[in-house]
Amino acid sequence: MKNLILFAAICVIVLGVAISFAQYTGPEMEKKPADNLFPHAGPGDLMIVDQLKETNRLLQEQVTLLSSQNRILSDALNEIRKQQPPRKSVKTN
Repeated sequence: MKNLILFAAICVIVLGVAISFAQYTGPEMEKKPADNLFPHAGPGDLMIVDQLKETNRLLQEQVTLLSSQNRILSDALNEIRKQQPPRKSVKTN
């Protein structure tokens, strides 16, 4: 009787291990894609991307304008330097 109970207990344990192993290694699990591995962008995310693109465009326009302004100021400074007579250095003792 003890042998029969021991055999039944071992069979139940082996069956439980086999079932739990089959749940995690079944072919259905391998074919199913993982959830939330690559979540899709929502409307709020797309709005943020559009705002960042617009901000980037405006910043690029500002860089262009500042580069032009810098070039004009540099040219004006060079013209002013050409018009002024050279300064003589004064040595003090």
